[in-house]
Amino acid sequence: VSEACSKTIVGYFPSSRLAKAIGHYIVEFQDIKRHLSSMPAVVDFDVGVRYRLGDFIGRSIRFNLRKLLNTIPDKVLDFSVVDCEERWGRAVDDWSISSIFNFALEKIYELLHFNEQLFVEGASPPSFFASKTSESVVLMARKQVRTMPEKMYEELINDIKEARSFLLGVRACRFVFDLLAREGVDDHVNSLEGWHPIESVARIFYELNIHECSENKHFVLLRDINELLEMVGGPVLNLEVDKTELYIQKLRKKLQPRKRESSFMMKGSLIYNLRMCLQAETQEHFPLCLTPLKPKAN
Repeated sequence: VSEACSKTIVGYFPSSRLAKAIGHYIVEFQDIKRHLSSMPAVVDFDVGVRYRLGDFIGRSIRFNLRKLLNTIPDKVLDFSVVDCEERWGRAVDDWSISSIFNFALEKIYELLHFNEQLFVEGASPPSFFASKTSESVVLMARKQVRTMPEKMYEELINDIKEARSFLLGVRACRFVFDLLAREGVDDHVNSLEGWHPIESVARIFYELNIHECSENKHFVLLRDINELLEMVGGPVLNLEVDKTELYIQKLRKKLQPRKRESSFMMKGSLIYNLRMCLQAETQEHFPLCLTPLKPKAN
């Protein structure tokens, strides 16, 4: 078969190369058959047909998100980028709303994956900075902070990273809810082709379990936009985050280097890494959705 097929191809294409390709696709079709018949699949999710399907689905959904979100008229939506990360300020300048939306979905998926209980009625926020180290460091003299054991630094940095992940997920929920629930956005989306094409692809992505181990797995959240809105606009929006943000702010202020405090500014040092971990939180905010001011009548 490979010999006969190779003769139909214009130019040099050896039959051995074609035989290798045929063998590769046979394995992939066998994998699909096993997957559809609910038998254990032997091929890794990161390779083969499922990887390419996941990549294709991701490209398809991103394309449709650009069509829907990047064409929202500026008379419907505006943003404040004062406190957000610099790249989102540039995205707003380019009106690349879909790129911010995509990142927000990633963080919502992570929050849902690790803290599903936060989306349930009556949910309470996780308890951060409750360890003895976290309580002590705020009261320590600067000299004591500089001489903390490495284990205490690692414990504190881990606490900060977990808190940042939680805060970023909650902020992502607020951004997505504020964006999709904004007056005029739904009318704009429906004036084009609506959410149906994206929902259909995302639903197949989820139902065939192609999303597992895919870098595009967060798109399964788009299989029902109403459910997504209900989820991000539910109990998670009422979670208390002020105490967590306040602790990070207090510690960040405490560790601001003073004149001639080289130990606080030495790159690679434990205290420098701690400061950078705290400083990174200031960049983990999303643009604030605003309703544009109506132009004054002449």
